[in-house]
Amino acid sequence: MVPIPGSDFEIGKYTVTFDEWDACVEDGGCNGYKPLDEEWGRGKQPVVNVNWNDVQSYLEWLSRKTGKTYRLPSEHEWEIATRAGTTTQYYWGDELGFQNANCHGCGILAMDGWLQGRRLCKTGSSRWVF
Repeated sequence: MVPIPGSDFEIGKYTVTFDEWDACVEDGGCNGYKPLDEEWGRGKQPVVNVNWNDVQSYLEWLSRKTGKTYRLPSEHEWEIATRAGTTTQYYWGDELGFQNANCHGCGILAMDGWLQGRRLCKTGSSRWVF
């Protein structure tokens, strides 16, 4: 968990991985739901194919295991964390750019008209969290 300066909450630095989700399932949590990885691979890859209810069951399990309370951030908390103290449109400035983390194509369709999937990874690109 990473404390967010100027706020009263902490947020996870990285996304929940398949390893972490599978530990929940193996321990009898997460309603036994083992999501498909869509051929991206499991292990340290971010878990996919989970919905809000699935995440709530994971958070209940994690809270029970650690004795701490975990929850999803509110929209306001997420905005604070992603901006990393900035007041610009994006935490890196006001313009989208090819060199910004996880921004290749910047939300547009590929030349052939198909959305292109990208594997996520730890980037450390935000000063606070990501």
